[in-house]
Amino acid sequence: MINKYTIALALLIGGVYYVRNHYDYEDMLTVAAKDEGNPRSEQIEYYVGLIYYARGDYPRSTKAFDQLLLNHPTSYYAPKALARAGIAYREQNKYDEAREMYAKYLTYFPDHAMKGVVHQRWEHIKFERGGAIHGHLDDAYEEIPEKGKPD
Repeated sequence: MINKYTIALALLIGGVYYVRNHYDYEDMLTVAAKDEGNPRSEQIEYYVGLIYYARGDYPRSTKAFDQLLLNHPTSYYAPKALARAGIAYREQNKYDEAREMYAKYLTYFPDHAMKGVVHQRWEHIKFERGGAIHGHLDDAYEEIPEKGKPD
């Protein structure tokens, strides 16, 4: 005989399956943007950005973090979003945007827990440029065999 816990578990799994296959995280961002008065909208925007970040989908991640920062620039999640957005922009070789995120973090949240990591990353990319600038030597090195990778 099936007990009530088995039924509840089946309903929960079915509900998760339905939501996962019928809703996109983009929809959640749209709802959060429309309902700015909702205290959970900043959480939704941050965690959607974090999910995309963890998946390596950096363009969508930065979109979610940017939405959070535009709608809730001083929220609890803002410093974390600035730090993660900086990393995500760096992964896309968008160094100007990454520097902007790090600079805002260090300016507006200088005592936050991630300040050491953010400052280190900011120092690392301070003089970086986009991928197109570094690609101008690709043809020159095309026929030279690789002897090793830089550390």
